[in-house]
Amino acid sequence: MRAMPEVLECHLISGDFDFLMRVAAEGAVQYERLYRDRLALLPHVSQMRTLMSLSTVKPFEGFHIDET
Repeated sequence: MRAMPEVLECHLISGDFDFLMRVAAEGAVQYERLYRDRLALLPHVSQMRTLMSLSTVKPFEGFHIDET
């Protein structure tokens, strides 16, 4: 993961899957190429699930706790 510039984030998670990755691709064709030619060939990968963002409802703007 660390050697792949397309992988922006990788998190160890709980639940049905072991990892959550955020990746960058220019479009569906480029993502399919990344999926098929790189991610699916990683050792110990038995299955993957893809979710694509269609639009941004609320962008991340940082995190702040108001302590008042």
